[in-house]
Amino acid sequence: MRKLKRRGTTMLAAFATLLGAAQTQADTAVCVGMLTSVGNHANGGNGLYVIVAGSNQIRVCSFTTTQFTVTPEDCKHMASLAALAFATDASVTFYVDNAPSTSCTAIPAWHVANTRYFSLSK
Repeated sequence: MRKLKRRGTTMLAAFATLLGAAQTQADTAVCVGMLTSVGNHANGGNGLYVIVAGSNQIRVCSFTTTQFTVTPEDCKHMASLAALAFATDASVTFYVDNAPSTSCTAIPAWHVANTRYFSLSK
């Protein structure tokens, strides 16, 4: 009986570990398309927010603090690219390395993205 109890506890611990790993695992979504919204949320969520090709509102970066590896200076460059893309109807491409799946449209609203790449093309 003691062996069964110990085995059950071990299996439960292993299951909990796997469950925790699944919850923290992230995919990279590549978001490509026209921006339908570009904004800055100044009330605590200071940063660049975009909507691209049917996605939800995504926080790409922060203007005041480093967000993952994107510095505030990098964020200003990304914001310039986003504004230019929005004004000229250019297409953007950016990577979200902490997305719940590889689909940009599956990223939840107000997601704080780990964005390592942002570009525009015509």
